[in-house]
Amino acid sequence: MPSREKHNWVATHFKQPTWCKYCNKYIFGVGKQGLLCPECTTTIHSRCRDRVRFSARHKDCNKRRPLAFTTTNQELLELFPTHNLLIMTVPGSPKNDVWDCLTLNHNKFSKARNSVALRSDSTAKMLQFDSVKDKEMFVSNLSLLKSGLPPSKAELGWKQEDCTIFMTTFNMANNPPPLDIGEWIPAHSGFGLIVIAVQECEYYTQLAQYDDMGQNTVMRGANTVSADEHFFDKISDHLKSHYRKVQTESHGGIRLGVWAAKAHREKIFEVETMKESLSAFGAVGSSMRDLTGDVNSTKGAVAMRITFHETVLCFISCQLTTGAGKEKVLARNEDIETICESFEELAWSGFNICKCFDYLFWMGDLNYRVQMDPVSAQQMMDAGDWPEMLEHDQLTREMDTRKAFLGFEALEPHFPPTYKFQIGSHYYSVKKRKVPSWCDRILYAAAPGMNVSVLSHRSVAKVTTSDHAPVIAEVKIPIRQQYIFSNPTTEANPKHFQACNRSCKFIISALAASSIVVGDLAGKSDPYITFHAAWLEKPEKTSVVKSTLNPTWRPHQIPELFPWTSEKAYLERHPLNLRVVDADNFNEDDELGQASVLLEGLIDDDQHEFEAEIIHNGTYGGEIIGTIQFIWL
Repeated sequence: MPSREKHNWVATHFKQPTWCKYCNKYIFGVGKQGLLCPECTTTIHSRCRDRVRFSARHKDCNKRRPLAFTTTNQELLELFPTHNLLIMTVPGSPKNDVWDCLTLNHNKFSKARNSVALRSDSTAKMLQFDSVKDKEMFVSNLSLLKSGLPPSKAELGWKQEDCTIFMTTFNMANNPPPLDIGEWIPAHSGFGLIVIAVQECEYYTQLAQYDDMGQNTVMRGANTVSADEHFFDKISDHLKSHYRKVQTESHGGIRLGVWAAKAHREKIFEVETMKESLSAFGAVGSSMRDLTGDVNSTKGAVAMRITFHETVLCFISCQLTTGAGKEKVLARNEDIETICESFEELAWSGFNICKCFDYLFWMGDLNYRVQMDPVSAQQMMDAGDWPEMLEHDQLTREMDTRKAFLGFEALEPHFPPTYKFQIGSHYYSVKKRKVPSWCDRILYAAAPGMNVSVLSHRSVAKVTTSDHAPVIAEVKIPIRQQYIFSNPTTEANPKHFQACNRSCKFIISALAASSIVVGDLAGKSDPYITFHAAWLEKPEKTSVVKSTLNPTWRPHQIPELFPWTSEKAYLERHPLNLRVVDADNFNEDDELGQASVLLEGLIDDDQHEFEAEIIHNGTYGGEIIGTIQFIWL
């Protein structure tokens, strides 16, 4: 029999998460959940008592420190006591891990970056911390608890998983979706997310009722429903065996919906949506009409931001100004700028959506046309010479000249143009000698260090219910999970822990910008730069340089940046974001654009030069250069 007299086992009620020294599993239960040896602080399950073999002097017993709980952590335990956690459940949460009963919301886009919301089925509480560092450490510890691993076996740093996303955009021409929706949207379980963006989705459809002989018994015009009720329900019914709805949003006939695989739904939080009109009552282009023929909606956009683990994604569905003329191209460029400005509330405070998210996917009927004579276009189409035809594509030209979607990658179509078809057929319309065009597009912008792998990009020729063809993209992206910071309980080597928590700073010098956006009526700006990063407690800013479009900052005008962590992996994956602003004495300061500097490879003792484009509402806003140096204190 194993010796067990050398420990002074005491039945104990543990007030904080505790693991068994023998089996390394979580000790849970009601009342006195396990055994504690007061002499060496060893903790075990009662069932493991007969299996423990320790010497008389407890030489093999590690005096493992428990997680260092702050006052706020203790408040958590008092708020969610163990016996309540055991009976609370969240759909889809593992039943053997009580910490999965908590939903964590530490909104990166809130002005209060040092707060975190915790929710369960019965309780909700906002926890306020003294600093961003305290909040991030708390979230790290909580994620460690949810993992179910003992601190000594924790995998520090980043963990990530690949997520495959199915995205589609479709201008439906105010007709119902195809009867066989599987021709357009797959229902199998091969995707992590499914994102549906549609435009001109305003219709009424008849709900059929069948008798025993299979005949429709509903009179024509009776028992009809609108697209508001019908479209998303039809998609959800089609996907329900493998996916759960995250959120849907509509603005007139412009709609956007996101569905997640059942295994991923509980990993998604901080879901926010916005919508914006671009014209009133059909002032430009075609408009959408109700059954009486009255105009009830126009061009615009819908956006949705979600947080998947630690990765922030944004999706946009839009329809821009229609028409083939050059003045329409300028109008579409202005539409993009308007959307970028209008959706700033989804971004960090004061930032633009183009430089804010880990991933931004922009889909819709952008209405950019192929600008060439119809005869030459037909010859290229007959030859399948899509690259040559794309050289005449308005969107390609505008992006090449940095007049629209700067910082984005447009998925290049290697399939026939998706507009304009004769509805119900595969033939292009010959009315008004319109040149077939790739109006329906999918673009993306990824933060520095984030990658998008395009697996497939195609149109769906089988769907003929509209004068547009649906466009589909399948992409794979890495999803980062919560960063696990080193702490005394996860580090066997105290020196390594100390090295990861040394004070440090960044020194920026030789900072200058050129060709920035005009901010005042005199044709000049009074620029200053604010520095933002996940590793900064608060934004820092330079002094103002008066009346110039090519500012240079002297060393004493540039603040030193003090990160709240010195963990290299964390710093390298969170870029330094620079926001260029025009100071105004009488009104609010004007946004002039943003730039980002990735720190990967820069965390050493050397001084490094950097250069970055300034992006202003998706257009070129100048250049910024400087040097940066990482210094240990």
